Amino acid sequence: MAEQIFTFKLKNTSIALRRLIARETNDSWLLAELAKETDKKLKIEVAKNKYTNSTTLKILSLDKSPDVREEVAKNKNTTSDVLSVLAKDKTLYVRECVASNPNTPTKVVGMLVEEYLDDPSWCIQRAVANNPNISKQTLKVLQKKVNEIRETINPYFKL
Repeated sequence: MAEQIFTFKLKNTSIALRRLIARETNDSWLLAELAKETDKKLKIEVAKNKYTNSTTLKILSLDKSPDVREEVAKNKNTTSDVLSVLAKDKTLYVRECVASNPNTPTKVVGMLVEEYLDDPSWCIQRAVANNPNISKQTLKVLQKKVNEIRETINPYFKL
């Protein structure tokens, strides 16, 4: 009963205050309640919060907004299962955030590198290179690609 009253009072506060609460609270129950709201910016704040638990992050990973899914992919509490699903997200920046998250399984990181090895933007490769849990095999694949590019452009820089 007390939780229902609190939830009712919370929903009757301004959206600005609820966003502030989402940003500052360390209460995972409260964050889960705020994640149920429809306001995108509020859900982004919940997804960014380091105290948001994996269950709430899993729910937010299904959000229609790529901005919310991006923040879920960045959060260190996001489980490897959720990151594996987000690795196939239609939004490139979500996949880039997955590639840099240390909780992303090594196999998924390797898959992202293979899939985007020839991507001229190099955003996935850069994110993988910054992931502290990159495997030696994946690092070798990246290094080989960098060497190939170097060999391709080297003749153009010789005087």
